[in-house]
Amino acid sequence: MSQAAQQYLALTAPANADLLGFLALPNNTTVAQAKTAAAKVAADEVTLVAALKKGTWPAAAQPTLTTLESTMGRELIVYKACATDTSITAIKRTLTQGQAAIAARAAASAQVRAALGVPAPTAPATNSATPSGSAAA
Repeated sequence: MSQAAQQYLALTAPANADLLGFLALPNNTTVAQAKTAAAKVAADEVTLVAALKKGTWPAAAQPTLTTLESTMGRELIVYKACATDTSITAIKRTLTQGQAAIAARAAASAQVRAALGVPAPTAPATNSATPSGSAAA
C-alpha cells in the first residue's frame, strides 16, 4: 500500500470509528448519548478536513480530495444539527433529510479511496436508533 494510502487510513480511522459507533447506536440509546455521539462525529469531520488539507497527496488524487473536503462540509451541517436535536425522532429526521449530503460525502470518499488504492470499509450493522446510509471515509 502506498504511503498516501496509509496516511489516508491513519487520518480517517478515528473519524470512521466514531461514525460507525454513531450508526450502530442501540435502540435504547438516550437522546443525550445520541447527541454526544453526533457531536463527536461533527468534531471529527472538522479535524479530518483540516488534516486532509495538510496532507501530501499524489496529484492524481488531489481533485478527489478537494471534492471530499467540500462534501464533508455539507455533511458536517447534518451531524451538527443532530447534536442539537431534542429527541431520537428529531435526530432520525435530520439524518433522513441529510441523506443527499451524506450520500455525496460517501461517494466522494469512495473516489478518494479508489484514487489512493485504499479498500472500501466494511459496512456497519445498523438498527432503528439511527437510520443507515452513511459510509465511512
